[in-house]
Amino acid sequence: MKNRTRLLAYQQELAERLRASASAPIATSLLGVQVADDGWLIDLRDAGEILSPPPLVPTPLTRPWLLGMANVRSAFFGIVDFARFCGHDATPITAQSRVVLGGSRLGLPFGLLVSRIVGLKRPEQLEQLERRSGQADGVPWIVAEYRDVAGRPWKRLDMPGLALHAEFRRAAL
Repeated sequence: MKNRTRLLAYQQELAERLRASASAPIATSLLGVQVADDGWLIDLRDAGEILSPPPLVPTPLTRPWLLGMANVRSAFFGIVDFARFCGHDATPITAQSRVVLGGSRLGLPFGLLVSRIVGLKRPEQLEQLERRSGQADGVPWIVAEYRDVAGRPWKRLDMPGLALHAEFRRAAL
């Protein structure tokens, strides 16, 4: 009888904890990446996987920022040099370079080549900067700009917005 009472108390406590966690706000974690000299933040819910740059099959007659196609676990992904897409020089592939695959919920199988992974950032640890006239520098896939405690600026990438943007989808020459 004593064990049954403890089990019932445990089940009630567990049910209360589940209810409390269901009503709690979802904590967002952001993946910090370096692209050229810029710091970018990617919502972890939008990132599918992070991997070393895979072997690429070249894609002729495409814009220079589309590096090629990669076979990742029997699925093909277009790999984009994000620095080059943003107007910077090409990203050199080093031991620190990584490809951040877009999550399956984005509906477009692509990966972004970045210079390196900086680490996880929490929005509450960043100071959000005031945005200028709706969109940061006329770039619709930047949804917010931040500064961390060290004073480094960060741009938050809207991966779904990037995946839907006409310029990003128009990779053919």
